[in-house]
Amino acid sequence: MNSRWLGRVVIAASAAGVLAIAGATSAQAHDTPTPPYDAVLQNSHHNKLATDFTDGCKDVDDAGIDHAQNEDVWVFNTPSDEFDPAIGVKAQFRRLDNTVVTELIPGSSFDNGFGNSPSHTHLAWIVLPAGWTLVDAEGKTKGDQTRFVVTHTCPGTATTRPPTPGDSQSSGGGGGGGGGSLPVTGVAVGTMAVLGVGLLAAGVALLMVRRRRDVSDLIDG
Repeated sequence: MNSRWLGRVVIAASAAGVLAIAGATSAQAHDTPTPPYDAVLQNSHHNKLATDFTDGCKDVDDAGIDHAQNEDVWVFNTPSDEFDPAIGVKAQFRRLDNTVVTELIPGSSFDNGFGNSPSHTHLAWIVLPAGWTLVDAEGKTKGDQTRFVVTHTCPGTATTRPPTPGDSQSSGGGGGGGGGSLPVTGVAVGTMAVLGVGLLAAGVALLMVRRRRDVSDLIDG
């Protein structure tokens, strides 16, 4: 009887830990913009390299965006709206050293702008060192658009291997003075913390079972 009850307790504690971890992971999704921004990056475009997109260099070159071989060009698009050029886009990128930085359009020290003229503000672009990973982004639009996308990239050639999404992250300053860094809530750190709580709960349950068995043995004796 005690062994069956023990099994049920351990299974329940483990299941609770798994559910808590899943909740912590899903909580990392960025679905609500932070003021003054009113639109967020499409979920499927998070944690992407420039090489993950197909539309590329020809349109970027036709738009007159200058870039070198060791640079990536990122172009954001709010299809049915326009970005507010006074506030624009705030994007997080993971650099090759695995630090996460925030770049602003406008405001970054890297080349950036809107469309190919002041009247084409449905496009916002930035030129960054090759191999950086787009983590997340927010934008300020002139209308009621709540999502925007990466519409074009022109990948360069990175000098070293970009880190994988599972590597550790830390926040850092912009590549040359872009805006202040967004808080980084790493999935790995949060997951480990929740896993620790789940294991602790399982340990407490096992201790209670042991004490209950000891009391039962004394009574039976």
